Amino acid sequence: HRHIKENKMSSAINRNAYEIRFDVLRLAREILDSKINVEIQNKNESWVKIDPYTEDDVLKVAESLYTFIENKSS
Repeated sequence: HRHIKENKMSSAINRNAYEIRFDVLRLAREILDSKINVEIQNKNESWVKIDPYTEDDVLKVAESLYTFIENKSS
């Protein structure tokens, strides 16, 4: 059991930069998806147009997350 846990931890630690960036981009997209879902729930009785997010929106959120990750004082 301990060996399996160590393998999972070492694979999480030994991620390359591309894998980390991919995960940060995925998380940024999930954050924006959640925001849109909240907007939809808040406007469920009216037919108000909700603008989808853009690639730039995803990159801005990802950059913010990546800055947070790199900042060791936070």
